Order: sequence, then structure tokens, then C-alpha cells
Amino acid sequence: MFKVFELSKVPETTEFGGVVKIIKNVSNSSQIIFGTFNLNPGESLVNDIHKTDEVFYIIRGELTIKASKDDKNPSVAKEGQIVYIPKKTLHISQNQGLETVEVFWCNGDCNG
Repeated sequence: MFKVFELSKVPETTEFGGVVKIIKNVSNSSQIIFGTFNLNPGESLVNDIHKTDEVFYIIRGELTIKASKDDKNPSVAKEGQIVYIPKKTLHISQNQGLETVEVFWCNGDCNG
């Protein structure tokens, strides 16, 4: 019924920028994708957009989220804050701070 995931055993990828760990849970009753990402100072994830809403929880550091490369009014989320990203919204996640940022993320877009 319940699943517990050992984050240290989840494979890492750098194909999206930073270090990303992805867990997919697809069953008859649920489709959800979640995981973590870490960005060192100056790193960014690739431009991202999903068919479903997405949520970021900032575990450590400070994350800058832009709606475009030229966004003059980005959102900045700090440790302990949650970011809600509406479906079909382009978002660019960056670490413009001086320390590594660690984020837990979750959405229902198991197909990309």
C-alpha cells in the first residue's frame, strides 16, 4: 500500500542541468512524478513546461524562477518556502545565490 523511497539509492542524472533524481509512480489509481534537484551557484535547469501543475519545496538555499530568459521580475524562493507552478507555464530554475540549492519537486506529468 505505501512505498518508501531511499533517496540515496535513486539514480542521478545531469541531463536537465544540476543533479536531478526522478521517481515515477504510475499505477491504476495514481500517476505522479517527483524527486529532488540540486543546483550549485550559477547552475540552471533546462527550460521546463508540464501538462500538470508542479510544486517545488526549497529544502536548502535560494532558488530563482523565471518565466523567460529575459524575465525582469523573477520569483525567488528561500529555504522552507513552497513554489506553485501552474500547468503549461514555462519556468527556468536558477541558482543565483552563493550556496547550493536543494529542491523537492512534484507533478503529475509522468509522460514529460
